[in-house]
Amino acid sequence: RVQIVILHTKGGGVLIHGALVGAKVRTLTLVGLIVVCFVAIAVYSEGNVHPLVHGHMVKTLFQSIVWEAFPFILFGSILSSLIETWVGANHLSALLSDSMTGRLAASMVGLVVPVCDCGTIPVARTFRRKGVGESVAFTFALATPTLNLIALISTFIAFRQQLSFVLLRAGSALIIALVTGIAVYL
Repeated sequence: RVQIVILHTKGGGVLIHGALVGAKVRTLTLVGLIVVCFVAIAVYSEGNVHPLVHGHMVKTLFQSIVWEAFPFILFGSILSSLIETWVGANHLSALLSDSMTGRLAASMVGLVVPVCDCGTIPVARTFRRKGVGESVAFTFALATPTLNLIALISTFIAFRQQLSFVLLRAGSALIIALVTGIAVYL
């Protein structure tokens, strides 16, 4: 019988009997879940478990999602590293202040950052480490996937070059991101 007593939280981790459990446990949990997914795919791809779920279909879908998202996640991680290395905390927190102007600027940064929602997370975390407010980082993470140029051009092409759909999508995304950023601030 194991008894765990949680004493208090500290900096995002939990202090349990004097040991800080935080990023390492989360990392190990994530790695464990990934291993379980790969094992499940391997098991299901060898046999016909259910007539509606074919193992090769699950494997193909999983691989296609990973390969489609990988370049954007990689770009987001590289951009995050560049910001961490080359942009001073004072400059970034001044540009993206915890105000309506800062939230609007964070949303507009999404126009030039071609990443999906997965790629915005490393950048938003770097913003937070550099002193940018939580509401501004959240606004950036919410607005960027929809407001980046790739998404807007794709919308323009998908809706037969009707600019009204692009403007409606961009405007709606901007409003939703700003309102949600304000809600996070409050």
